[in-house]
Amino acid sequence: MMAARGEASGRALAKRVSPLLWLLGLCAFMPLMRACNEVQTPAQLMAGSPGFVALFAPYALALPLALATMWALKRGPGGGTAAFSLLAAAATLISPVLILWVELDERHGRFAFVRMGFEALALLAALLVLVRALVVRGWRRQAAALTAFALAALPLGVMLSYAFDDQRSSHDLQIGGWLSLFVLLALPAVTLPSLRAITRR
Repeated sequence: MMAARGEASGRALAKRVSPLLWLLGLCAFMPLMRACNEVQTPAQLMAGSPGFVALFAPYALALPLALATMWALKRGPGGGTAAFSLLAAAATLISPVLILWVELDERHGRFAFVRMGFEALALLAALLVLVRALVVRGWRRQAAALTAFALAALPLGVMLSYAFDDQRSSHDLQIGGWLSLFVLLALPAVTLPSLRAITRR
């Protein structure tokens, strides 16, 4: 009974998350933020530097994960699909690790330590969900991978909040930045309420 409820919750979660993944993937090609009188997209920044590929891992992996989720919704969460989703979520962990490293090195703004604490908690939670995903199957594994991705991507949203701190202005954020901020905050809000149901054995 519990397993069946977890499977139903997992499939419902995948349906809710899928549009957000598509939107985040599209944000990679939208203007992100004005800096030094230039406006660039995440895709342009990633093309120019491997460091940005790691930093913006949620952008790079959102569309592949959206495709895997769409495939799972059509054909079922087979072993290959779930394994790919877990690998994508695990690869996303490089983003919060790099963000924390940059924060420790530069400590931008008045709330740097608050942000670092929040980012560290999100990273730890993503790791715990990934570990738990290894002991569940089917839709619960797919949903756990999506939840881990949401948690690992959250620090990127925290990083975008730099625009509201100290000398920066919220006007620096462009349409892609605002949409990214919405999606990165919405993903945990959508996935976390189902966490208990999808991670039970």
